[in-house]
Amino acid sequence: MSRTQDADKASLAQQRAADPDACVWVSANAGTGKTHLLIDRVTRLLLRGADPGRILCLSFTRAAAAEMQDRLFRRLGLWATLSDDRLRGQLQDLLHGAVDAGALDGARTLFARALETPGGLKIRTIHAFCESVLRRFPIEARVARHFEVLDDRAAAELRAQARQELLAYAQTGDDPPLQSALQEMVRRIDEPAFIELSDEMIHLRTPGGPAQDARQRALYRFLGVDWGAEPSTLTAEFADALPRQDLLRAANALLQGTDKDKDRAAVILEFLEAAQARAEISGELSEAYRKVFLNQDDSPSAERNLITKAAQRSDPDAAAILQREQERVLSLQQKRRALLVARSSAAAQRITQALRAAYQELKDARALLDYDDLITLTVDLLKSRGAAWVHYKLDEGLDHILVDEAQDTSPEQWEIIRLLSDDFFSGLDARREAREQRGEGPRTLFAVGDEKQSIFSFQGADPASFAHMRDYFSGRASNAALEWRDIPLQASYRSTPEVLGAVDLV
Repeated sequence: MSRTQDADKASLAQQRAADPDACVWVSANAGTGKTHLLIDRVTRLLLRGADPGRILCLSFTRAAAAEMQDRLFRRLGLWATLSDDRLRGQLQDLLHGAVDAGALDGARTLFARALETPGGLKIRTIHAFCESVLRRFPIEARVARHFEVLDDRAAAELRAQARQELLAYAQTGDDPPLQSALQEMVRRIDEPAFIELSDEMIHLRTPGGPAQDARQRALYRFLGVDWGAEPSTLTAEFADALPRQDLLRAANALLQGTDKDKDRAAVILEFLEAAQARAEISGELSEAYRKVFLNQDDSPSAERNLITKAAQRSDPDAAAILQREQERVLSLQQKRRALLVARSSAAAQRITQALRAAYQELKDARALLDYDDLITLTVDLLKSRGAAWVHYKLDEGLDHILVDEAQDTSPEQWEIIRLLSDDFFSGLDARREAREQRGEGPRTLFAVGDEKQSIFSFQGADPASFAHMRDYFSGRASNAALEWRDIPLQASYRSTPEVLGAVDLV
């Protein structure tokens, strides 16, 4: 009985989500039938009278888009050949209501309507959609009419060429800051790691010039280190502030203890002698001196590992002296780590700018765009001075937007969807009234995804944007008096209650 009730509840949720008259945001667990739901939604829009050419389905991968289109056409093709009784049964299951002869005739024509739609049904990846927009408005987007899109392999080869040109240019010595940044990077990572990091860096969009310097100074301030500081400076400042008399006192106490105490005393005395002999101590803090006070992971050593009870009996204040010095050593190591992060990050930012410039020059010379360019240029186009004309032309061809795998949509990709759909929520205008008079229903947005399945940073995916954009569109729909539904789908069709229960238990 419980399973029957769960199935009925899941079926009702699917039905409400597929309603073509509502804007819907679906949070769906794995195996809950997201693709089936999308097909149901598109089919009901078509049955509702929506123009096939005015429906835009955006998916994350070409494989997902192809599967969606294949399943939709198989359904519509089947409807064109089914008997009246069988077709009526399928429509009743989909619409959850009575079906008349007119609905049967309409369903039979959907396959032909979809095939005859100029350009076909718009079931695409967001990159493919952006490419079509840029090809339609090349002048407004300031791209070459004959541009080509780099596939992953070609883009990797071009990045490798840009990297080689960057390294060759740095060796000329014409750009000392870049040369210094590369030297800093080489000290930190090996060649394979640099190649992997540079491939990631090329996709970062950070400002250059004065803005870059401001970002780097802000990073230094945030990490609590002085701009332009050197590791040797920190170590020298540490040595200059040594509490010599206190440390001599503690060392004398340690000499009265165990063999381990005496070893610690020898290290302290050696360090004091070295610090006194030189005005500066360059480079790393003495590893032996660090180990007196800190563990291997730079966490503070326990008191018993600083001084034994036997040594403390000769001077009860020795433990406090060593603990104070431990705090200084710990602070120095933290500052050194912070400085390392600041210097490495500043170097990475400078290399990023130079690498991106080299990569961009290679693309411009060949009229090439990569996947990032498709997204960025489309955002820029939709926000440009000539955006009103572009929006007008695009708006003529869009009534419904459906977003699949919405948890993997990046903030920039969401910006495209927002800019395309904002007019859907413009309130009760003349166009909306005309649509309602024709019985076409409202323009709608539909999104389905699951933060738990996000690929996170891949192609800039940001699962936090899923919830943020849900709140944004919910507010827009409410202000426009449009019906909004936030629907969770939790029932899995891929497994059994026993398996799912075992997973939950683990």
